[in-house]
Amino acid sequence: MLANSPQRIGEKLKVTIACNHATPPEIKVPEVFEQALKKDKEAKVVYEQLAPYLRKEINRYLSGLKTQESISKNTIRAINFLKGKERFIGRDKP
Repeated sequence: MLANSPQRIGEKLKVTIACNHATPPEIKVPEVFEQALKKDKEAKVVYEQLAPYLRKEINRYLSGLKTQESISKNTIRAINFLKGKERFIGRDKP
């Protein structure tokens, strides 16, 4: 809640939004997933052709996992997703 909001009706603000189109966002690949991509050339080619937002989504999901078991299981699912064999992160094959 904004303090003294009834007295501030009609107040004007100046807002500036800037976007840096020169450098794409850096995408951190989890180490286990990176090693799996090195072993599977077919999946790596598909991964490299994905849009940056989708690579980021995959990496963010894998980075947020806690147990080694879930990391291993979901790394395999991600590789299979890239190869068009199963769904992952709520998506069909790329």
